[in-house]
Amino acid sequence: MQRDWDLVRKILLAVEAQQTIMGQVEPASIQGYDEQNVVYHMMILGQAGFINIRESKSINRPPYC
Repeated sequence: MQRDWDLVRKILLAVEAQQTIMGQVEPASIQGYDEQNVVYHMMILGQAGFINIRESKSINRPPYC
């Protein structure tokens, strides 16, 4: 999957917009992108240390940050 820098920016802005440190951003909340693509980019940002990723224990729920 190719990296989408506009999507990276939107994810980081969504994280920054959270009111508390414990706020979370769901992949479905990023408009205009499919959830799988958002999850992929969240995982990359998490691996790079830009955001904290928490993986869901539910089979039907993707990770969130």
